Parts: sequence; C-alpha cells; structure tokens
Amino acid sequence: MIGGLPSARWAPSDSRIIAARLVQLLPSRSNSNALSGAAKRDVRQTIRSLAVIWLIYGAVCAGALLMSANREPPSAINHPDTSLTSAGSPPRVSLPDTD
Repeated sequence: MIGGLPSARWAPSDSRIIAARLVQLLPSRSNSNALSGAAKRDVRQTIRSLAVIWLIYGAVCAGALLMSANREPPSAINHPDTSLTSAGSPPRVSLPDTD
C-alpha cells in the first residue's frame, strides 16, 4: 500500500521501513483494554460532574424563584383598609347638603 503512494519524499525501497514504523505506533491489544477502562471511568466521571452541575443550577433557580415570590408587593385583597384605587387619583371630598 505504501509502495503505491507517490514517492516524492522517500525512495520506494523505504516503504518497508515506513510500514514497520507505522505498525509500532499502533496501540497494542493489551493497552487497548486498559484504555477502554480508563475511558469508561472518564465518561462516568464526566456524567457525574454534569449531574452535580445541573443539580446546583436547579437549586439556585428554585431559590431565586422562591425569593422573587416572597418579594411581591402585598395585594389589596389581603389588606381591607387599603383602597383599590391608584395612588394618582384625587381623594373624594363630600360637600355638605344645602337644603
């Protein structure tokens, strides 16, 4: 396969040496199992980290929602002595009857 490539940088007789070097760079079968176990641990650790981040995010959002609900101004329904008119309307003045 290497011998069929255009030989711009190497002599065709070097193809066996190049192939042997490339084979040495490949991972061995004994290392592949160890790497797959390490990769599985990394994936599990990443999933756990993401789950913790989402739980913290959810707790912060729930706390912010509860705080904003407690900060709403009281409604007039809960306070019967408060009028339902807006603060900008003029007060009503009663005039005495002149009969």
